[in-house]
Amino acid sequence: MMFWSNISKIFFEELKRIITDKGAFLIMIVGAISYSLIYGLTYCNQVVREVPVGVIDNDNSAFSREVIRDIDATEQIKITMHLNTMKEAVDEYSKDKIKAFIVIPSDFEKDILSGKGSDVVLEADSSYMIIYRQVYSGVLSVVTNLSSKVAIVRNTLKTKDLDTSYAMQVPFNYVQVPLFNPVSGYENYVFPVILLLILQQTMQIGRASCRERV
Repeated sequence: MMFWSNISKIFFEELKRIITDKGAFLIMIVGAISYSLIYGLTYCNQVVREVPVGVIDNDNSAFSREVIRDIDATEQIKITMHLNTMKEAVDEYSKDKIKAFIVIPSDFEKDILSGKGSDVVLEADSSYMIIYRQVYSGVLSVVTNLSSKVAIVRNTLKTKDLDTSYAMQVPFNYVQVPLFNPVSGYENYVFPVILLLILQQTMQIGRASCRERV
């Protein structure tokens, strides 16, 4: 009993010192609550979704429109503008109305059907890695999926066997199982580390200011 009594006494004495000391109270109580609210709200969305993206469709064909619809259907990207020129796209990007833009070249469908292949160009700022990764992964998933469909159709025309063509193009299925962070978000692993780091740095600044006053 004496041990727990001493522990309780020490605890309440230290708590009283923290409350009565303005510097300690500001750092350990107000700082902890403020940082928890601020950074909690910052990372509450977990994953960036529906990033506003513009598109320049120089082909305006059925296949190019299908590519645009599939990109817009991804959770990462939302097509918000249909643009006509690169200058217009750069201007809208500079105004921060879009975070990236996609360019589909002319003769896109014609080149795909003829077997030449074509490009889907993504213009994005890679300095903002969170947004860039989402936009890039969204476009890549659509282009990869459509490329596989085109290859399956071509193989089917040659082999006359859809199952064989599918097996040749997709020999195995990819199953992703994220561990410890199932939503693949930032709050679950970034926020606790950032909060501890900021509080530790804040306490160091507080100790330095106390030494200067002494």
